[in-house]
Amino acid sequence: MRLYVGLVTRAWLRRMRTSRPADVVVWTAAARGFRALRPGEPFLCKLHAPDHAIVGGGWFVRALTLPASQLWMAFGPDAGADDPAALLAAIDHDLGGPAGGGADEPPRATADAAGAEDGGRPLPARRPAAPDVHAVLLTRPFWLTDGAWLPMPADWHPYTPHGRAYDADDGVGRETWAALAERMPGADGGAPGAPDAAPEERAAWAHAGLGPAGFRTLVADAYRRCAITGERAPVLLEATHIRPVSRGGAHRVANGVLLRADLRRAFDHGLLTVDAADMRVRVAPALRHGASTHGLAGLDGRPLRVLPERLEEMPDRTELAFHAAHVYRG
Repeated sequence: MRLYVGLVTRAWLRRMRTSRPADVVVWTAAARGFRALRPGEPFLCKLHAPDHAIVGGGWFVRALTLPASQLWMAFGPDAGADDPAALLAAIDHDLGGPAGGGADEPPRATADAAGAEDGGRPLPARRPAAPDVHAVLLTRPFWLTDGAWLPMPADWHPYTPHGRAYDADDGVGRETWAALAERMPGADGGAPGAPDAAPEERAAWAHAGLGPAGFRTLVADAYRRCAITGERAPVLLEATHIRPVSRGGAHRVANGVLLRADLRRAFDHGLLTVDAADMRVRVAPALRHGASTHGLAGLDGRPLRVLPERLEEMPDRTELAFHAAHVYRG
């Protein structure tokens, strides 16, 4: 098993410890091309200088690059700020602003994909043309009490730009993981034991721990556009469950779909569904023959325009059949 020690701010830590979300996102330029961890391995959070301490962490699910507005719509203030504009401003300050000067805070830079695993080669800071956020999604987060913070790893370089990967079964990585387990029994949250746990087992365990925000984020990452219309504008898109959680649905991408906001509401209220047999939209008679359909009647019979690239994230036909039978009012 590997672990990764990444950098966070005190303001971010205060917010997470106060709200205690089921999932968290850590902004880091190293998320671009991040290959340091596999799903279900631990990501530990270390404060920027002068607080040289590990304060908690979570279990890696995926590295993401999403528009700030979409990330904020998924997490709300738990994305790390009170609104999308404040989120971008905070990220600019922490990752892309003017040069810092203290330890853990070299001149503001991003990391190229090839070097992201162990911190990366500093590149000149640039504001992206589109307001995207590079982040790492973690589930089952845990936080140490103030008196139980861990010292930084013995070989930690004071000018490490973003973070560093370790082998949790050997050397400094093993010492760090053992110290965490001693100070916070149960921090593993019941994770499959290392080193003999299969990567697939760890990945399944991590995804099983997802909450609503993590679910919405992964659905947005899988689709990027409205599944029915192809709409691209992030502020108009919302993720929803195919089988509602209230009726036994799980927070997994195969039980989700990304839709334009009005279509999401129609889907949730049973005014449209997707046929499990042919992946075509079915519009309820109430919309097809209503006085004001806003063009939704024309969607009846259309095939889905956008589907996830990963086979395991494709809409689950069993869940679609449930929606058609128990939610759809056709």
